[in-house]
Amino acid sequence: MIQNESDEDTVSASDYSIMVKNIPTGKEIDYEEELKKIFKDATEKARSGQEVLEVKKITLVYDIEELEEKEHEINGLIKKKQKYLRDNQYETNNPNAITDQAVIEIDREIKHLHHEV
Repeated sequence: MIQNESDEDTVSASDYSIMVKNIPTGKEIDYEEELKKIFKDATEKARSGQEVLEVKKITLVYDIEELEEKEHEINGLIKKKQKYLRDNQYETNNPNAITDQAVIEIDREIKHLHHEV
């Protein structure tokens, strides 16, 4: 297949990348050295006598999927609040004057999500 041939002819970082999740956090840890050691030890055991994997670079990245999900929830709640205010003909010039329990609950949810972010 053309796609397979093309993939075989193309070398990219993903061909040599490993994703590791749930790395413990802490300032006292030298992540680069620890991860290099873990990968080197693992390949030595797996290959027993063959050439050992050389780790050239460790790049730490953060998975922001959960953060994006929370922001999406917040935006949904804001739209829900705006719709509720429109549907119930509230004036939004003074949001502190709104004492409707539904609006207060939406605000509470928004505040909670902001705190998690």
